[in-house]
Amino acid sequence: MPTATWRCDRENMGDEFFDNASGEQPLVGVIISGGSKVGKRRAFIGFDLTRDPDIGARPEPGAQLAAADLLLDITILDGVSAWAARIERITRLDWAGYPNASWLGYKPYTHWTTPGGDVDPASAVAFTSPAALGPYQTGGLLPLVQDAYAARGGLCLIRLMSPDAEASSFTAHFGTAFGATNDLRPRLQLTFAAAAAIDDRDPPGPRLAGVRPAFAIRPANAARPARPAPPRR
Repeated sequence: MPTATWRCDRENMGDEFFDNASGEQPLVGVIISGGSKVGKRRAFIGFDLTRDPDIGARPEPGAQLAAADLLLDITILDGVSAWAARIERITRLDWAGYPNASWLGYKPYTHWTTPGGDVDPASAVAFTSPAALGPYQTGGLLPLVQDAYAARGGLCLIRLMSPDAEASSFTAHFGTAFGATNDLRPRLQLTFAAAAAIDDRDPPGPRLAGVRPAFAIRPANAARPARPAPPRR
């Protein structure tokens, strides 16, 4: 099935230690940190799915959104492994990216309702922390992406955190938009079920949930339907 991949448009890190102790801007690129580490950290990541994907192409009309996966490149692992974590939908669409959002505020001089980020816990997606360096992929984000298309103007905004942040000692760093290798920034990969080839001269069919209109991509091996022969005079 065809896939399309978006690199994150905005990201930042909420770090309880920096914001509450010194007011310094926290580092980016940490999934979560707890226990004997510097403090609780939560990664904020955003994807604008209304723009063209960075990898692949938009699906043809009628394609069904089948799966959504978060792709990270893990650069540092420290402490225990296989800790429980979750991906949650950020409820504030106007949270600012680096260097403006923080543990206390979603933009300068404007605080979250709950320090560390405002999220919808009912939509949380559980995952297990990475166990090795390099590419890391976790699925289950399909409901979050469908919600982004249906109700958030195509913005899929998420927070990574762990309920074990205060009880365990661990940390995991991932590549970000601010590192030396920009291509390692967080990515959202959508998988679509293939749709039947259509003639783009025909009116489009009904819009399906999770797919933006105006896609006009024809598979390379799909032949255009033949035009009928003109009547003889």
